[in-house]
Amino acid sequence: MNKLIELITHLNNGSEAKYLVAEDAGNTGKQLIIQANKNIKTYELKEVTSKFAPNQILAKRVGKNLHIHFGVDGKVEESSEAPDIILKDYYSDNFGKLIGLAEDGQYYPYVPQEYEVDLLAQNMADSAWSYQSLGTYDGIAIAPFLWSMPPLAH
Repeated sequence: MNKLIELITHLNNGSEAKYLVAEDAGNTGKQLIIQANKNIKTYELKEVTSKFAPNQILAKRVGKNLHIHFGVDGKVEESSEAPDIILKDYYSDNFGKLIGLAEDGQYYPYVPQEYEVDLLAQNMADSAWSYQSLGTYDGIAIAPFLWSMPPLAH
């Protein structure tokens, strides 16, 4: 059975909205489409069963939209498959950060596995894509990402 993923949008005013999507929603034509806006501070991804963030996602910029894929295995052809979530107009207006809860109980941003600042979701050029995982504080290579990001308040 495919995992259910919860997308929680945390707004600047402290409220939140929750949405459910299956990890294969793109392949079944049932992807979740959310209108991004400047009032969304963070987009939290959470597996419903485990209550923790997915270990890996594929993020891709398509025009002004951010596409997110779940259940990915690191195959290049996955970048051309239909996404599970579309954050519509993500690149138009003060985009929020992608975050998740790790098993250590801390929230971390999703960071590119290539360790390139240009591949952070909020920095991607059109048509760029990257496999992303939650950032950690114990990897020296990841430190520049964390220094450039504001603290994650919840």
